[in-house]
Amino acid sequence: FFRQIRQRLVTDNRFGKYLLYAIGEIVLVVIGILLALQINTWNEERKFRAQQYSLLRDLSADLQANLRELENGREMNSQFLNEYQSLARAIREDLPASPTIDSLCRHLPNWHSPFFTRTAYESLKNKGLEIIENDALKKQIVALFEKEFVFLSEDYDRTEWEFASNIKTMLLNKYIQYEEKGSQSETNFIEFDILPVDFEAMKADKRFVNMLSELIVYRSRGVYHYSQTIALLNALLQSIEDQLQSLKP
Repeated sequence: FFRQIRQRLVTDNRFGKYLLYAIGEIVLVVIGILLALQINTWNEERKFRAQQYSLLRDLSADLQANLRELENGREMNSQFLNEYQSLARAIREDLPASPTIDSLCRHLPNWHSPFFTRTAYESLKNKGLEIIENDALKKQIVALFEKEFVFLSEDYDRTEWEFASNIKTMLLNKYIQYEEKGSQSETNFIEFDILPVDFEAMKADKRFVNMLSELIVYRSRGVYHYSQTIALLNALLQSIEDQLQSLKP
């Protein structure tokens, strides 16, 4: 059809109109190319946003699991801290030995060791953090996983491990004895009862008293860092939720 138009224009020596027609045809081709490029750009942008949405949704799920881990850990460490403080108060007040004192010593070598789920974050790193368009959000994510989580799972936890080793060497073998209570048929988890503590010797041992004070300081700092990390995690979850809303198709 277009070839026929061109031939008729040439045959009729209507070169001006032929030139205008040729320019118009070129413009149409250019417009078609630009439209194709724009459609391709839209498709790539849609795929990019869908990938970003999927990664952030998975990251949010992992962070929810980490939040539960931290909240449970903070509750556990706070409980242990209260027991240590009660034991220190009993020593200062020179209270006599009692079953209550025995129960306060049950968790002296225990603490919550944090374990963080990092699957979605590692996947995000492998695909490239530049997938996250929001720079502020990207900084929040990296800071939480590479700074806060690393501090709790490595620096803080290592300190607790080293302190627990000293407690077991100095305390469990000296003042506290455990008696096997039995095993549960379903889990085979062995439970122990604590035997009466040599509380009088414990009170007279200045090294133990100092150790208990130091343990209270360590655990207090741990509870504080857990609370700080929980606050940062909640803020990140809100930022991710805001970004997910903006990415919804």
